[in-house]
Amino acid sequence: ETTHQELRFGNRPLSVVDELGLHRKLYVGVVTAQKYFKTRATAINNTWGKMVPKLNFFAPGATSPEGLNLPIISMDGVDDSYPPQKKSFSMLKYMHDKHKDEFDWFLRADDDLFLRPTELMEFLQTLDAQKPLYMGQPGIGYKRDRERLKLNDGEVYCMGGTGVFYTRSALEMIRPHIDTCLSELMSYHEDVEVGRCLSRKAGLQCTWNYELGKLLYYDVSEKVFRGADVPTDPKVRKAMNRALTLHPVKDPPMFYMLQKYYLELGIVKAQKQVQHIRLQRQALCNYLPLHTLPEFHEYWPVDLPAPYRPKNRFEILTWEYFTTKTLYQNLEQQPSVGLIGSNLLDVNSAIKTAQVLLSQLHGAQKVSEFALVNGYRRLDPARGVDYIMDVTATLDGSSKAVEERLKFLRPLGDIQVIEAINADLYTTINIIVPVSGVRQRFKDFLHDYEMVFLRDLVSRQLKTNLIIAVFGEKVEHDAVEALLAPLRIKHRSAVLKIVPVKGPFSRAGGLHAGAQSVSEDGLMFFVDADVSIKASFLRRCRRNTAIGAQVYFPSVFMLFNPDLAYPGRAPPKEPPISRDTGHWASYAFGMVCVYRRDYDSVGGFDLSIKGWGGEDVRLYEKFVASKTLRTFRSVDPGLIHRFHDKKCDAKLSKDQFKMCIGALAEGYGSKTQLANLYLMSQSSARQTSHSQKAVITR
Repeated sequence: ETTHQELRFGNRPLSVVDELGLHRKLYVGVVTAQKYFKTRATAINNTWGKMVPKLNFFAPGATSPEGLNLPIISMDGVDDSYPPQKKSFSMLKYMHDKHKDEFDWFLRADDDLFLRPTELMEFLQTLDAQKPLYMGQPGIGYKRDRERLKLNDGEVYCMGGTGVFYTRSALEMIRPHIDTCLSELMSYHEDVEVGRCLSRKAGLQCTWNYELGKLLYYDVSEKVFRGADVPTDPKVRKAMNRALTLHPVKDPPMFYMLQKYYLELGIVKAQKQVQHIRLQRQALCNYLPLHTLPEFHEYWPVDLPAPYRPKNRFEILTWEYFTTKTLYQNLEQQPSVGLIGSNLLDVNSAIKTAQVLLSQLHGAQKVSEFALVNGYRRLDPARGVDYIMDVTATLDGSSKAVEERLKFLRPLGDIQVIEAINADLYTTINIIVPVSGVRQRFKDFLHDYEMVFLRDLVSRQLKTNLIIAVFGEKVEHDAVEALLAPLRIKHRSAVLKIVPVKGPFSRAGGLHAGAQSVSEDGLMFFVDADVSIKASFLRRCRRNTAIGAQVYFPSVFMLFNPDLAYPGRAPPKEPPISRDTGHWASYAFGMVCVYRRDYDSVGGFDLSIKGWGGEDVRLYEKFVASKTLRTFRSVDPGLIHRFHDKKCDAKLSKDQFKMCIGALAEGYGSKTQLANLYLMSQSSARQTSHSQKAVITR
């Protein structure tokens, strides 16, 4: 192996450690067996093993299984039997011979030991590593064993379970006697035999103090969490929070639970340290000239990017205004919304932060009658979410309220790579459309379908099937069949299927019937005949949908009445997406990409809903409530809803009729276009009235 003395940069030592002969803090050797490589050893390597300066697993005649990449040291001439006396002595021999000049401390550990590396190394830093020290959980054994092993009164050995620590000089003291001690074994207890060897041959005893017995925690079990994220017993939690090592941890998942628990404990500790530093900084501000105060520097906090500086009025980052119940946004459709969901969590978190800051600014123990007067929030993509909050509260029972303006930042972290869903980009999409009677918009839909998906070889490689759920009697079915017949002749490989549906029109019923004709692992797209589908949409449909994992609810762009959007002229063949040509239907959830299995898993459409409206929202809510499926919602420029005159059937339910009227009003034209139409009609009416009066006067 490469040692520090061999590491060089040209003729110069590579580092301070190499030049001055400094030592790394800790080398951990874990005694294990081949049968535990994929369980305990892997768990250690994935958790605390990543945080120690050096780690090796010691096992007889073994190498790391393919794909695990475990740092294994094979011990030749040693078997895998228990107890592992020869393993332990062989490991100590290896540590001394290969690494004694590189490390201050050496830890012998079992593969059921959990270690807190940061806290352990901080503790070891307080001890004199130049002395011959042999440390661990002290043990004296049973009286009958002590007599058999000829242990003297006061002779203490370190029990192996919670870890045994050796300084470099302690290893040097035992190394010459290892072979002799192996030939004089008197028990199966390897920790006792190592202790006897050090005591008899080197005169070195295990530490014997109360504190170390608490720091090396014994008798931890899987029951300490009892299904919770933190230990449920306060006494156990207190002991675990202080412990440096924990033993025994037999269940591999327990390593990950403990690692998560201690990392979160570290986060809390770090937050307290940061807050303490901030208070120190605040105290220094009293002695600084005004122009040097942090709030006069846009780069504060110093470790975060500067706020975004707009170049013109169109780039200004506007603030949202919020109260404890409402969020006010500069949006045309929803200028204010109820504070719910993620916005509620965010604002509540900001309010809790404000309460803590207020308490710390005034050195108060208790904050009561806290009230938010004004709240402002904005997202700066360059650095994070800024908050400004005007708050009032009474402190420590005082009758006088204080008022403060607090400003703080929730910083954005570095960009992290997150594993994306495993989507099938080549699966066939079954496009399902419900139809009641042959209208012009259905003919337009078929024409567009042929042009986009059937016209040539490239189009056919888009891999779609068209399933039409047809309501009505035989005459309606024949009319649809008559439209499909020439397409089948012209495009023989095309899959164009009719699914007859009995009864009055029900969008839910039609789409459900179409879904039943698709295989369990088939990808479906629910759509209406008045929607134009672009080829680019298909890839997003596949990419944003994964069987057993995610469904895609795209928002369609709904075109306005062309008479208002293009007064006095013909609309273009492909209208652009703009505020004057249409709007995103954020209130509609009728377009869905979903696998048949996932559709069935949530119960599908509510078939009690007849006619049009409401069935899409009900299905959307089912997917949102699913514990296994994620819902992906986004606008999609590949779906265009063509404008057409529409009437709301008086037979619809009250809620459905209200939805229908709302959709009509929303999709007719923009506010400006509708206002112009109204003002022009008013002006025309006044001119007519004026002309009539003039005639009467003459």
